[in-house]
Amino acid sequence: MALRGNLARETQQGKTFRHSRGQIWFGLIALGPITLGLGGASNSIAEEMTAFALSLAVGAAFLFAGFLLATTPKTQPPDSVA
Repeated sequence: MALRGNLARETQQGKTFRHSRGQIWFGLIALGPITLGLGGASNSIAEEMTAFALSLAVGAAFLFAGFLLATTPKTQPPDSVA
């Protein structure tokens, strides 16, 4: 309920709702194990080694990208010098 209240307050103030970096990296880190699990299921059920290898690569990439976004500081634009 608190999230809805904050969102309603922001939309009333004219701000648009955007995904924060926290939501993006959290989603990527969550997609990694899901992808790895589905790859394991495809290997055991359908005996598809190619799909398993591809899911390992994609799942690891999701995890890496999520942790990279989580640990890198947000860059700020340089101050303009007049």
